[in-house]
Amino acid sequence: MLHMWLKIKGHLDVPVGPNKWLALFACAGFILLSSMFLLVYSYDTYSYYRIKDNRLKINASEYLNPGIAKHAQYDAVLIGSSVVQNFDMDLVNSVLGSKTIKLTVRGMTDDQRADVLSLVNRERKPKKIIYGFDLFSFDPSNAQNEASFPRYLYNESWFDDFRYIYGYENWFRFMPASILYEIGSEFGAIPKGLSVSVDCVGQWDAECSKAVVQERYAAHSSDKAQAFSPGLRRGMLTRVESLIDELDICSEWGEVIVIFPPYSSLYWHELKLLGKYDVYVDIKRLACARMIQNPNIRVLDFQGIEQTTDLDHYMDSKHYDDLIYSLMTKELNQGAYRIKTEEDVDRVAGDVGVLLEAFQHENQEWL
Repeated sequence: MLHMWLKIKGHLDVPVGPNKWLALFACAGFILLSSMFLLVYSYDTYSYYRIKDNRLKINASEYLNPGIAKHAQYDAVLIGSSVVQNFDMDLVNSVLGSKTIKLTVRGMTDDQRADVLSLVNRERKPKKIIYGFDLFSFDPSNAQNEASFPRYLYNESWFDDFRYIYGYENWFRFMPASILYEIGSEFGAIPKGLSVSVDCVGQWDAECSKAVVQERYAAHSSDKAQAFSPGLRRGMLTRVESLIDELDICSEWGEVIVIFPPYSSLYWHELKLLGKYDVYVDIKRLACARMIQNPNIRVLDFQGIEQTTDLDHYMDSKHYDDLIYSLMTKELNQGAYRIKTEEDVDRVAGDVGVLLEAFQHENQEWL
């Protein structure tokens, strides 16, 4: 093409020196990079630069959290793993009298939680933080999604924007799919696009029933034979202490509500098989003993509710249905499930143990 252009212009016999070639390539590169920048900035797949009409183009919370924290209107934040992703935010706001956003990551690790808290405190310092205390997130074995986590989006450096603008995930994974879905939706070829509202980002949609839970339990029965790690307690305790240090800082400018989510009795049974049950209970006890000393941290423990033995409320051993979410939300400002003393912690641990024994007896034929 360059040969034809030179011929048309009558410059075919004019030698093109290395400096001119370099200038041509530099000009082409500048145009390409500028075009990529303009497209990403204007389309903004991750809503990193703006949120339009309270809608997000994709439903991948780990990529959207930074943009939500920067641009959404809020004075309260819900943070945690997938065990808190399905809260009805309208109900949460009604109960708390606040405007709450949700910043969650499925399988959230200790480092990811630290990134999210740092982001929130840097951007807004909200008056209220609701934190879902998922014990599994402190287990050293929980590191399966660290490699894919877009940590560059959570940093302060503007240089990290280049990884968003020119990165693989955006150009070859999310942006093409999002654009195609939008075009398909516009012409009626696709009934529903990838977009989601700010309040619903990260929500999962799955059937909750005992049969489904049993099927998933059977499919992963070989996982219950994992070897117990002697460093489990030390590893979890180090991570929990780091979390509480961060929550203490957050409590200096607002209230912190810590929620212990109601795992099913099947999950506690699995922990027994793995040899982790006593460690998890002990770590929880130590965490509560320290958190209740802070008057600005309110601890709510739902792990001893009777619904935990009824697997029809669950989609697997940890994730529960809207009925349980509703129960938890309505109690956010109440005192029935509040942990005020170490005796309260022991009481709930006792309730969990009693419910577990009843569950094991009732379901012994398939456990």
